[in-house]
Parts: sequence; C-alpha cells; structure tokens
Amino acid sequence: MTDVSQANDGETRQGGAGDGGGETTAEKFKSQFASFKSQASDKARDYAGQGVNRATDALDEAARFLEDTARSVEEKLGPQYGRYGFSAAESVSGFADQLRGKDIDELTEDVRSFVRKSPAIAIGAAVGVGFVLARLAKAGMGFEANESGGSARSGPSAAPAGPVGAPATSQAANEDTAVNPTFPA
Repeated sequence: MTDVSQANDGETRQGGAGDGGGETTAEKFKSQFASFKSQASDKARDYAGQGVNRATDALDEAARFLEDTARSVEEKLGPQYGRYGFSAAESVSGFADQLRGKDIDELTEDVRSFVRKSPAIAIGAAVGVGFVLARLAKAGMGFEANESGGSARSGPSAAPAGPVGAPATSQAANEDTAVNPTFPA
C-alpha cells in the first residue's frame, strides 16, 4: 500500500508503509524529464545525421551537374571558361567531403562559432534558407494538388496566359469570349 505522508519543504515523498520514505515527486519528475530529454536528443541526432547524409548526396549531385556543365562550356567556349565550372565542382565536392567527415557535435560547434563570429551573415543565411524552404514547400504543395486532380494555381495568376499585349482577363472570360490582342502601331 502506498501513502503520501510527509511534506518536506514543499516536496511530497511517496513510499510504502515500511520503506522510510522514497523518491520525491520533484525527483521523479526530474528523472522522467531527463529521460525524455535524452530520447529527444537521440532522435534529433538521428534526424540531423539523416539530414547531413541527404545534404552530402545533394552536394555530390550538384558537383556532378557542375562538372557536366563545365565540360559543355569547355567544348563550346574553350578551356579557360570551363576551368571555372570545374573549380566550382571541386569546391562543392570538397564541402560535401568535409560534411561527411564530421559528426553532428562538430558541425554544431562549427555553426555556433560561425554565428558568434559573423552574426549578420548568419542571419542573412537563415533568411535565405528560410526563403528557399518556403518556396520548396509551396512547390511541393502545388505538385500534390496536381496529383490529386486539383489545381496547383489559384487566385489571379490561375488564368492561362494570353498573347503578348492582350488585356488581363479572368479564366471564365477566357472560356466564354475570344481575346483579340491589340498591338501599338
């Protein structure tokens, strides 16, 4: 049988009749919180590791694209211009190798030291990354809407584009009447 018997500076001790007390409620809460924190930290590390793997794969893909583009530029414009593309591909590939060679703790410390040294650049980079992620999310939602049969475009931009110089019209107007473009003489 368990009884809640004594209060000690605002903490409640729980224990059996003969155990002489036990763990306080606050101590239990702290140990459970520490357990949850540890689990969350482990999950976050796993997700971060997966993210690093995806990022390095994407960087390797970008490096291959840059090399292909550099070869094309080299063939069409000459080796002096292709060299820039090869240099960019090597830089991207080197960055991917650096990411691959570090664990999450090292990457976290690198980011922290960079933010301390250059907070303005870090804020600008965060804004840029946020903008890119928002665009990707928006494009992903449009793709899902197209797959389900819905329209990915809505609002005033949903009307199909008419000929150059044609007045802007709604989609309903485009379906009912022909648009005669007017060109300046």
